[in-house]
Amino acid sequence: MLTIHDLKLEVCSPCQNDCELCAHADLMRHIKGYQLSLEKLDRFLFYTERSNYFIRSLSIHGPGEPFLWKELNAGLRRLKRSRAIGWISMVTNGLLLDRISEDGLACVDRLFVSVYSNYNRPDMIKEFVARHGAKVRLWDGTNFWEHTADPTQTAPATGGCNCSGPMLYDDKIFPYCGPPVFGAAKAKGVEILSIPNLWVPLGPNYMANYNARLVGRMDICRHCWANPNFEGRWRYNDPRKTLPNTPPDAIGRVIPGAGQERRLVAPVVQ
Repeated sequence: MLTIHDLKLEVCSPCQNDCELCAHADLMRHIKGYQLSLEKLDRFLFYTERSNYFIRSLSIHGPGEPFLWKELNAGLRRLKRSRAIGWISMVTNGLLLDRISEDGLACVDRLFVSVYSNYNRPDMIKEFVARHGAKVRLWDGTNFWEHTADPTQTAPATGGCNCSGPMLYDDKIFPYCGPPVFGAAKAKGVEILSIPNLWVPLGPNYMANYNARLVGRMDICRHCWANPNFEGRWRYNDPRKTLPNTPPDAIGRVIPGAGQERRLVAPVVQ
């Protein structure tokens, strides 16, 4: 049996926000209106089980807002039933917490809620945390990490990655990379699907040719946000969408002490 320690599952591209520094932005725009179908999810689970793989931790991102996934509750139940899936986590902006059913939420081991400056449902999130607090973690979305203001800048690809794969997107497995690689391809000026070794079609033994030495050492890594060799800074995150009835202290109402200064270290993208 091969153990995959962490796999990123990209389920849909729509999002209520358009955060200026979102690490997933270029993946969101790759297929407009993308939704992972239950058919493709079933194929993924079938090939994972048939290949005798075990995914210790599966992270559901988006690349947009996962709670806009049309198959949210049915998809979670399928994932939880699979013998190939261990721990399941999700990342959400918390605007649609009422979309998840009780049996859907029971399939999730950890729910990370990123609260942004336009958050307008403080009463809902407080009630949600009161009922499900053991599995909920709140994240202060005041600031995002900006690795460089110049998209032409590169950094040495010496190994290491703050957002490594594997990642399932549509019917493709990216063994080495998470969502920021789509921004790296844009910065480099290449079509992402033309890059050698970057992805394989979903099918039997999809990790058979995986080579750990390629993580953080491919040429595309020199352009990637997730390369830890980039210098950077924390910068105010502008969600670039105005939501009705947003209080002026939206994040502080949910997370007391929000907006405090962070260490100048590039974050690991969950």
